[in-house]
Amino acid sequence: MALTSSLPGDRPLAPPPAYAPPDRAGRALAGQASRLGYGSVLAFYVLFFFRPEDFVPGLAMVPMEKIVGGLAALALLGAVLGGRFRHTREVTLMASFLAYLCLCIPTSIWPGGSFSLVVDGFSKYILVVLATICMVDSLARCRRIMLIQTLALLLMAALALGQARELNRMYGVGKMFSDPNDFALNLCMILPFCAAFCLSARSRLRRMFWAGAACLAVVAIISTYSRGGFLALLATLVALAWRFRGAVRSAVVTALAAGAIAAVALSGSPYLHRLDTILHPNTDKTGSAQAREGLFERSLAVTLEHPLLGVGPGDFQIISGDWHVTHDTFTQLSAEAGIPSLILFLAIMWCGFRNSRSAREQWAPELVWFTDAVECSLTGYLVGAVFLSTAYWLAPYLVIAYAAILSRLARSAAASGGTAENAGGRGPRFELRPTLAETLPC
Repeated sequence: MALTSSLPGDRPLAPPPAYAPPDRAGRALAGQASRLGYGSVLAFYVLFFFRPEDFVPGLAMVPMEKIVGGLAALALLGAVLGGRFRHTREVTLMASFLAYLCLCIPTSIWPGGSFSLVVDGFSKYILVVLATICMVDSLARCRRIMLIQTLALLLMAALALGQARELNRMYGVGKMFSDPNDFALNLCMILPFCAAFCLSARSRLRRMFWAGAACLAVVAIISTYSRGGFLALLATLVALAWRFRGAVRSAVVTALAAGAIAAVALSGSPYLHRLDTILHPNTDKTGSAQAREGLFERSLAVTLEHPLLGVGPGDFQIISGDWHVTHDTFTQLSAEAGIPSLILFLAIMWCGFRNSRSAREQWAPELVWFTDAVECSLTGYLVGAVFLSTAYWLAPYLVIAYAAILSRLARSAAASGGTAENAGGRGPRFELRPTLAETLPC
C-alpha cells in the first residue's frame, strides 16, 4: 500500500528504497588501487630478477634500489587501498618475522649494518611478498610472476654458460647471482616451475621449449660445481619424482635425472672429487669443507651465547674470525637474530607446505602441476639452505607466496564450483585440459 501524507492534496509518498545504491566512486577507486598494486608488483619482479642495471652501462647510475623499494611500498599501498589486504597466517608470520629482526637491531654488534640489511634491504622483500599474496587473485597472475622469475634465471644461466670459467667452475652473471653456490640454488628453485610449464603447455613447441629450459637449468647447476647445489638438485629431482607421477610426468622427471647424470659424467674428475668431499671433508684440498665445519660450530656457540636476540642481523661475519657467513640458513638466523627468529622462519616454511597440501586436497586440476612445483621448489630450497646463508633472500618467501595464492584459489574454486581461473572474480583466461593419467591424485 502506498504511503500518503496527512495533508489533503499532497501526492502519495514513495516507498523507501529497499537498499542503498552502490558506491561506484568507491569501487572505481578500489579498482584503480588494485591495478596500481599489481602493476607495481610486476614491475618490482621484472627489475629485481632481470637486473637491467647489471647489463646496461647507462643504468648503473640509476638508483634501482630506491626505485624497487618504492615499487614495493606502492604495491602494499595498493593492496590496502584496494581493500585486498589479507590477515592470513603466513602474512602474520612474515610481518612478525620482520618485526623481530627490527627488534634485534639496537642490541646488535653493528647496529648500522643490521639496520641497512633489515630496513633498507630485507624489508622491501617482505613488503612486496605481502602485496603479492594480497593482489594476485587468479592463476594467470600467479603464473605471470612465476614466468618472470623463471625466464630471468634461465637467461642468466644461458649467459653464464657462455662465459669463461674460473678454476673449472661456472660463475653467475651480474652482482646478485655471481656467486656459483647462490646461483645454483636459485636455479634449483625454478626447475620445478619449468616442469610445470612444460606439462601445462598446450602446444608441442612450448613443451619442447620448457623441456629444453629444464635441461639448461640442470646443466647450469652442475657447471657451478656447487656441492650444496648438487644436493639441492638431488632433493628437487626426488621430490619431482614423488609428486609428478603419471606417464607424462614420469618421462619428464626421468629425462631431467638422465640429464643430471650425463652432466656430472661430462664434468670430469674435478667435479667428482669435489662431490666426494661431501662425505670426506678432510680430503678437500682447498680447505673449504673444513672451514665450513668450523663456521657451523662457531655459529652454534654464538647461538648458545646469544639465544634471544643474537649478535645482530648480518653481523655474524664480524665475529666469525675471517669475515665469513655461517653457510647455513638455520644457524645464520639463530646466531644473528636468536632462536625465536629461527622458529618464525620454520613456521613460515611450514605454512608453504601446508598451503600446498591444502590446494592439492581441494582437487582443482588446473592447479595440480603448480602446487606440486611449489612443494618441490621448497624441498630443494630447504636442502640447499643447510649449506648457504639465505635467510634474507627474496626467493624463498616468494615461493611461500605462491603456495598461499594457490591454496586460496583452490578453496575459492571449490566453494564456488568453478575453476581457479575465475575464482578471483576476473573471469576465465584459459582452461587447462589435462588427461586423466596426468590428473590422477598423487
